Amino acid sequence: MKPRELDVRPFWGRALSGSDAVLHIYLGRLGRQRMNRWLCAVCCAVVSLIWVVHARAGTPLDRYQTAGEVITDTRTGLAWQRTVSANSYTWDEAKSYCSGLGGGWRLPTVKELLTLADPTRIDPSIDRAAFPNTPTAAFWSSSPFVRLSGYAWWVHTFDGASKMDLVSAACRVRCVK
Repeated sequence: MKPRELDVRPFWGRALSGSDAVLHIYLGRLGRQRMNRWLCAVCCAVVSLIWVVHARAGTPLDRYQTAGEVITDTRTGLAWQRTVSANSYTWDEAKSYCSGLGGGWRLPTVKELLTLADPTRIDPSIDRAAFPNTPTAAFWSSSPFVRLSGYAWWVHTFDGASKMDLVSAACRVRCVK
């Protein structure tokens, strides 16, 4: 029986949201036959192992500095509220809440809020040591949705996804300065 040549082609790739990391797995295909179940099982095991190794990387231990109830992100230079209000607010109320704290506090932009999202974490997708008791919820940003008036962006702490919603919707708030 003559061995078949291995035709290596890209089979699966996934870019991790909010990250420069791209995971590419190349699987071999024998001739024109379908990939057999054994090869699929091996490939699934490899993908799972790579994902677990990547997920354990997490946030560098020195990224956040704690000073009481203020967390400073050494990568961005932004100072964040460590704990958040138990209340939910409309978009205008959220902006008023942050500015009402005084001391330069404001509602973060969607880009600033996304810097807290860690693609290696889920539920919540935020560093739990730096931000304990963060609820799994949508958090308002100060960024309006440009294409549609009456809408603004928020970031969900479950997976770090950003979406837009009506400014009259109620979301949580984490202020920044």
